[in-house]
Amino acid sequence: MHAKPYSSEGLCQEAPDSAMKYSDIVMDHFDHPRNAGEPELWNVCAEADNPVCLDRLKLYLFVAGDGTIETAGWQAEGCVPTLAAASFVSQWARGRNIKEVSSLTGEELIAHLGGLPATKKHAAYLAAEVAALCAAKFFTRQ
Repeated sequence: MHAKPYSSEGLCQEAPDSAMKYSDIVMDHFDHPRNAGEPELWNVCAEADNPVCLDRLKLYLFVAGDGTIETAGWQAEGCVPTLAAASFVSQWARGRNIKEVSSLTGEELIAHLGGLPATKKHAAYLAAEVAALCAAKFFTRQ
């Protein structure tokens, strides 16, 4: 990952983001990313990538003893929806139980984001996959 916690420069090989129409939610999270970067305190992290479009996402969580997510952060490289999905998941997860986060689906995330173009849905699936991987790592340690 770059020194900056996120980048949208030159990764997705599909239609350029400038030609896409995104929801206000997607654009808000892209323009004003929440929880970007590695948080000071975390106890589980996971990462995944999409080998087709080269998007990468790493999610950090601090899960308290009762399973509540207290802190979330992320680093990503990818298209506008990948960065927006990472930002949304990090904000959405805080205060929720890790079990709830483990069951987040790509389709649910697409709905939370106000929809995505068909060629960009991979971003939501990647973010949901990384959230599930974090949860799996947490449950494996228990």
